[in-house]
Amino acid sequence: MRAAELLRAAADDYGAAGHESGPIHPWGPNWAPPDLSDPELRRDIAAHVRLAQAAETRAVERLEQALEKLQGA
Repeated sequence: MRAAELLRAAADDYGAAGHESGPIHPWGPNWAPPDLSDPELRRDIAAHVRLAQAAETRAVERLEQALEKLQGA
């Protein structure tokens, strides 16, 4: 991949991370704290966190690859 493609892919990964973290963050005036005593809800939140983390990890890796390509140019 060229540096520009890596940068676009990293941006997409950050978008995916934001999409995954959206359901677990307090957005809007009607947000209420989740009932963390519900194990199913905790599993759902954990799944969103893991997916967001994986997307951010991919984004960082792609940014590092793009930087290496740019430094070598």
